[in-house]
Amino acid sequence: MVRNLAISLVVLMVSASVLQAEEVKGVLSEIDANKSTITITIPPLPGGAVVVKSQSFEIPKDAKIVDLNGKVIAMGLKDQRIKEKKTIVTVEKKAGKEVVTQLRILIDVEKK
Repeated sequence: MVRNLAISLVVLMVSASVLQAEEVKGVLSEIDANKSTITITIPPLPGGAVVVKSQSFEIPKDAKIVDLNGKVIAMGLKDQRIKEKKTIVTVEKKAGKEVVTQLRILIDVEKK
């Protein structure tokens, strides 16, 4: 019984940490590779008010920058192909602060 309780507690803790991740979807509008920052334009929700907003993010060195298929983009923010592309930014809360853990650019880097 204690073993089942311990396993349940571990599963609950793992589930809670996964639930803390948030995805922000938009289009890359600004990239500053030197400062490791991006700004994405977030389109309005369907049927909602026509309000387009922008949100800026600082990209830490350990954040993954990947393509549509999950392959790492070797040049990262310096890759010219990622400008003005649809993007999904994964943000997690760490020590009470929002931190970008992954930047998924919706391109296929293997296609020319």
